[in-house]
Amino acid sequence: MWYLIENEKQYKKAVKRFELLYYLKTKETKLLAVLINQYEEKKYSFNSDPVEIIKSRMDDLSVKVSDLPFDKGTMSKVLNYKQGLSLNMIRELSKMLRVRSDLLIKEYELK
Repeated sequence: MWYLIENEKQYKKAVKRFELLYYLKTKETKLLAVLINQYEEKKYSFNSDPVEIIKSRMDDLSVKVSDLPFDKGTMSKVLNYKQGLSLNMIRELSKMLRVRSDLLIKEYELK
C-alpha cells in the first residue's frame, strides 16, 4: 500500500517499483507517478537552480559525470557554473535524471 512519500528512502523504493511496473500502466503505476511527482516538486522547489538540481539528482541516483552522455570537460564546466546548459543537454539530463525539463531551463548566473 502506498502513502505520501516523505523521505528519500521511500522515494527510492517508489521509483524502483515504478520502473518495474512502468510498461504495465496499472493503477499502481499511475499512483506512483503522482506520488513521485509530488515528492520531486517539494524537494526540487522552483528556488533551486538547475545545476543544484542536477547535482542532487546525480547524487540521488548514484550517477557520476562519466555516466552522462556528454564530454566530461563540458559537464565539469556546467557543474562548476562556467558554462550554461544547452537545449540538448537539458533534454538528455531531464530523461536520464528523471527531472522535469522546466526545472532545468531556468536561467542561472555563471561564474
